[in-house]
Amino acid sequence: MYGRLGSAVPDGTQIVILEIPKGNDFKHNLQGETTGNVSLIVSALKARNIKVLFFSNIVPADERNGDHPNAQWHATIVASLLPKVMAAMGHH
Repeated sequence: MYGRLGSAVPDGTQIVILEIPKGNDFKHNLQGETTGNVSLIVSALKARNIKVLFFSNIVPADERNGDHPNAQWHATIVASLLPKVMAAMGHH
């Protein structure tokens, strides 16, 4: 993600919602390397005056269809992130 940051987050971006990698993401990456990259990403975004909001992709068993999140999980994430996005935008 850090290597693509410049193209993935264009100039003028005000807020980035950053998913904290868990589960399968760690199978292909060392945890320390991932943690270090997250720190680099956050530092780079803050240096550009971009607000960073976090969410975890851990999906409870009752909010899955097999290995994938269902509509209830997506609604839960939106409900938890919306107030944070509104606050970051200055709308309370």
